Formats: sequence, structure tokens, C-alpha cells
Amino acid sequence: MSREKQKILVIAPHPDDDLIGCGGSMAKHLTNGNTVYVIYVTYGNAENSEYPLEEFTEIRKAETLSAAKVIGLKEEDLFFLGEYPWKLNLERVRFALLELVRKIQPNLCCIPHLDDVHADHRIVGQVALDAISMAPGKWFRPCGSSWNSFPAPTILAYEVWTPLSSPSYLEDITAFLEKKMEALREHKTQAIDRYEAAYRGMNAYRGAMHGTGKYAEAFQVIRIPRLPL
Repeated sequence: MSREKQKILVIAPHPDDDLIGCGGSMAKHLTNGNTVYVIYVTYGNAENSEYPLEEFTEIRKAETLSAAKVIGLKEEDLFFLGEYPWKLNLERVRFALLELVRKIQPNLCCIPHLDDVHADHRIVGQVALDAISMAPGKWFRPCGSSWNSFPAPTILAYEVWTPLSSPSYLEDITAFLEKKMEALREHKTQAIDRYEAAYRGMNAYRGAMHGTGKYAEAFQVIRIPRLPL
């Protein structure tokens, strides 16, 4: 009997956060035949002394699309909300996410964990959790009411700048670590050498300390709809 394919939704404050937090898991899901969607809340285009804003926005989007191609994501499965880093409009983000969650109806959502020291990561994590929790309800019809149309999904929180103090789920990404790093290197405007060293080390640490393969990604379980009996 074939396993039913899953829909995975990753919500990222900035391009490259998705790869840092769960890029190996994304590649693993895609290899297993699941569909992965990513919502980028911003372009990661905070003011930059090297480029005018419009040019930097286009560069970051091009980097994101190149990285997505490495992982195996389809461009039509990527969504850009176009918010500006450090100046997030919470109401606008919440309802944009609500509309997309109802449209996608994911089985699993991955969001930034709520104790990350980066303000954008922490805020997006909370707003994403709000939107996911609102999605099954009959309210907010302009955002596509979906009363009882799909269950509240499993929610995992990933780590980016601040490591999780007590991860409760580990995913073995040993076979996908190099693909994750290759994709991360497509974000050429970022501190790639430092990022690759840091997150290769983090994934090695998680694998070694938790006995989950040579390399692993760590998550906090926010919600499981039901436990298997």
C-alpha cells in the first residue's frame, strides 16, 4: 500500500532561514515525493550600503530561486509576501499567512521557534502560529473560510540564530546535508562561509548528541493533532 503524499509548509522570515532551519528536511521530503511549499515573509532586503533597495530586492529574490532549484523546490510553490525586515506589519502578515495556509491545507507546518533572539524570527514564529491556529475556523471569510475542511496540522519549530534548548524532534539529514549546503551557498550576498561552518557544525552536533545519524536538524514540537495508539 503506497503512503499518502504529504504537503509541507515552511514559513521563513527571510530567504535562507528555511534552508538553515530545515533545508535538509525539505530536501528529504521532496525526495520522498511530498510537496514542499515555502512562504518568505520578507526578501531579506534590509538597507544595504552596497546596493540600492530595488536592486538588492531583485538580487535576494534571484538567490532564493537559485537555492530553491538546488533543493528541488518548484517556483510555483514559493510565495513572497514582500514585507520589509524589521518593519513587519503584523496584521497584514497574519492574514496573508492565514489565506495561504487555508489555500495549501498543509499536513505539516515548520515555523521559527518562539525564543529566537532575532526579532523578525521571533515575531514571524508567533504570527505564523496565530494564522495556523485560525485557519480551520469559520471566521475571517475574506481569507477563504475553511470550517472543518482540514485538521489543525502538525507544527514543528526550527532553529536559526538561537539553538533550541530542549529539542523534542530530530530529523536525520545525513544524506541531504551537502545539498543543503549547496543551496545555502546560492545566497551569495550573505555571510556564506560563516553560515556554512556554523550550521554544518550545528547539524553535526545534533546528530552526534542525539544519536540521529551523522547530521540532524532539531525541532521543537508545537503541536501534534493526535498521538498514535
